[in-house]
Amino acid sequence: MRWIKSLIVPVFLFALLFIAACDDGGGKEKDKILTFAGSEPVGDFVVIQLNKTDRTVRRVNYTNPSDSGWLTYHSVAATHENAQGFSILKRVDINDEGDYVLFAEFPNTALVYQMFLTSDAPSGYPVYVVLRDKVDKAEYSEKAYNWIKMKIGSDPVDPDAAEMEAGFAAFDTYVEGSGTYEGLLYGAGFNSEEEEDVVTHGITPINDGSSMISSFVENTELVANTMWTGTVGDMDSAITLTGTGSGTNILDFGPDQGGGMGLVIPQSDVSLADAAGTYFVLCYQSDKTADTETVQPIKVVLSTESGANIRVFDYEAKTNGATGLILTDTLTALASLPAGESPGGSTAINLQFEEAAGNDGAYSTAVQNAHLCPGVFVASDETSGEWVITVSIDPLGNFFGFTMLDGTGANDIVRFGFGIKDDGYENLP
Repeated sequence: MRWIKSLIVPVFLFALLFIAACDDGGGKEKDKILTFAGSEPVGDFVVIQLNKTDRTVRRVNYTNPSDSGWLTYHSVAATHENAQGFSILKRVDINDEGDYVLFAEFPNTALVYQMFLTSDAPSGYPVYVVLRDKVDKAEYSEKAYNWIKMKIGSDPVDPDAAEMEAGFAAFDTYVEGSGTYEGLLYGAGFNSEEEEDVVTHGITPINDGSSMISSFVENTELVANTMWTGTVGDMDSAITLTGTGSGTNILDFGPDQGGGMGLVIPQSDVSLADAAGTYFVLCYQSDKTADTETVQPIKVVLSTESGANIRVFDYEAKTNGATGLILTDTLTALASLPAGESPGGSTAINLQFEEAAGNDGAYSTAVQNAHLCPGVFVASDETSGEWVITVSIDPLGNFFGFTMLDGTGANDIVRFGFGIKDDGYENLP
């Protein structure tokens, strides 16, 4: 089966995330500020700070230095055209011309942020961030993750540079100074740029052997761990790991290299019932055939409905009808996906992951089993073989990231994004 349309929705809520201190002021002023860190898909390391008491937000880009300063925000009514029934949106009015920012937060966990022009056209790139905590690199030892990579070319008129990858990543055993247990990064994924390869069918390793825990050093300025591929201190040569030791992490690869999300692999059974709900998704789309790109919200509904437990809608659509419905299907566990419905059509996808990554040679049992990707579900179009949907679910289901390829007919479209669940969503009259 040809994987020409793929949607991966990792919903990640495993860890208890902590409020991180920021660098503005001290004492009580410092305590009321939340700091989120992560990546723009062009490969820029970005921090978003949120002061809920003063209702202000600040965006800082460390790779291409810029600082928005503190901007006042307000809640967006569900009936407003920006909200389309969602109750979690916040808006910043940037200037008199009508330019604005929309952002949404799952409280104390994750945040998505995008600037728009007065015409509602996107300005700049989407920002996907998670709450930041100070993490000793040793905490990543023997941790396995469901993995997504998102990449946008730094030239906004070059949609062809867009790329996504979805699979697993895992750090092997690390013992500082041992000389043996270096915490090698294992992993493999389905890469959109390699899909047509007749040998790999898009399944590629994520590490050439140079990335390991021992290579990272503490970065006190970013409250992160950084591996320098060139001059120390030069953000153009920084690979930066941020997030929490036991939960969600974002790996920023540097300029023009994109960023990746690591979502701790569930250690228990999960169900769609745990994640059921409607999600606000900030979606990037690159249409390589039309040579266009855009950023716009969409709606995704997860449910236990027979024959339609995942549905994706245009942003203006109501979720209780067929108008504006992009796709719908039924999800099953990845481990049960037949080989005939996997890339290449002859070997189960998790076994292809293992072969590409070589994680059977790891010291850690958790890493040896990481290619099984527990908590991942898949849906496929068995009739035409045109597309497949993959969903990785945390039992609490608060937010997710996704990738979506569309090669139907003459299409060559890459979509990816980050979604946040809204229990207050309602279809408007």
